[in-house]
Amino acid sequence: MSYVLGKPFVVGGFTVAVVSRLVVGGHVTGRHGLAAYCSKAPAYVVVQDGQGRAALDMTGATVALEEVSALCPEVAGV
Repeated sequence: MSYVLGKPFVVGGFTVAVVSRLVVGGHVTGRHGLAAYCSKAPAYVVVQDGQGRAALDMTGATVALEEVSALCPEVAGV
């Protein structure tokens, strides 16, 4: 599992960036088969205004920005 930062966009004076969770995997099926799967789903939203930045999870609860930055280092550049 890994986390990726989407392209930031501006809405009403706020810079918004979505951090998505990526899952890629696979397993052998039978003697010569392979099954692969992947998913990408939003995990966090980083919002920046003139006062600073905040991170929210998908329920809208505030999350420590350091926690999100640890999962997705690109967040530091937003």
